[in-house]
This record gives sequence, C-alpha cells and structure tokens, in this order.
Amino acid sequence: MAHIAKRAAINKELIYHYFRGKEHLFEEVRSEQRADAAAGNPLPPNPLLDRTQPPSELFAWRFHRMLGDLEWIKLLTWEAARGDLAPNEDARRATIKEAVAIIADAQKNALLPAGLDPRLLQLAVFALATYPLAFSQITSMTTGMSASDKRFHASWTAFLRRLGACLLAPSAARVSVTEATPTRPRKKSVSKGRFLRFREKLK
Repeated sequence: MAHIAKRAAINKELIYHYFRGKEHLFEEVRSEQRADAAAGNPLPPNPLLDRTQPPSELFAWRFHRMLGDLEWIKLLTWEAARGDLAPNEDARRATIKEAVAIIADAQKNALLPAGLDPRLLQLAVFALATYPLAFSQITSMTTGMSASDKRFHASWTAFLRRLGACLLAPSAARVSVTEATPTRPRKKSVSKGRFLRFREKLK
C-alpha cells in the first residue's frame, strides 16, 4: 500500500479510508478493468460451455480475452517480479479451480482428450494466451513483430487455432502403440547357400 500511495502521490491513510485494505482496493480495480475490457472487446463465451464453437478454439479464445485485458497482464508480471503474495488469493484460486473443472468436465464428455491433466492443460492455455503479451520483447525478437501489432495478433490467433485443432481434438490422445513406438528396420535374411559362397570367397 505504501508503494501504491507513493506512485499516486497521496497519503497511505487516505487509501485505507476509502478502500479499507489491499484486497478491497484490488477488487475495485479489477472490477473496473473487467468492465472496461468487456465494453471495449466483447467476446463470445468459453467454447467449452458454448457448443456453437469447437473446443479447439480454447487457445485462441483465451488469447483474445487476455488481449482485451492488458492491464491485468501488467499486474500479474508486476506481482511476479516483486515476489509479493497475490492479493485476494483465495478468490483467484477459486476462479482457477473453476476453469480446471470446466476442462475436466469437457474431458468427461469427450470434448477434449482425456489423457491430459486438466490442471496442466489450464496452465498451458493461460501461458499461450499471456506469454507473447507479457514478454513483448521476446515476441519482437522471435517474430520481428510487436506484440501490439494487429498482424501479430492475426498470426498468433491462426497458429493457436491450428495448435488447438492438433492437440485438443479428442482423438489426439488416442495414439496407438505402433504409432508411438518407432520400429526397427527389418534385417535382410541371407540364405545358407549365399552365406557358404561368400565364406568361400574369403578363403
């Protein structure tokens, strides 16, 4: 709170007077950010809940959701850099747990591959959506495009859709043993007669 008061050039006690503490301030800021993001970038519902979209849209859907909430990404990277305890952590854990439950339910209904840990899949979804935006310098060095460039947004969206089609189709988890295990090349058989003639030549 002292750091926030210093950045805002106001008295710390004034923040406590209006917001009672860090967690209440956090919730007020997040509510305002979510309202602004929804107004400026309306999105369709989660494709795992809305059957009008294929489940493979999950990666691209999350990316566009984060694209409309860049201030949230800045806050997350700031938290990680400072090593602070996450404000309102219990509520945020509950939100993540709900997202994991949605994935697990989709797996039970054969909408997603059943062989993937839903917690790790949720982490992968979030990572693919946020990394290029949070680490824009890496995005620029890797692709030659700015993370704020609409050309990058279109390219990354197309990539996420192709990746989703490859990884999130239920059949993607059904790899047969013969497909998963490389086969050794068969050795050519040598007849006994050819072997004896070859041995005679060596004498």
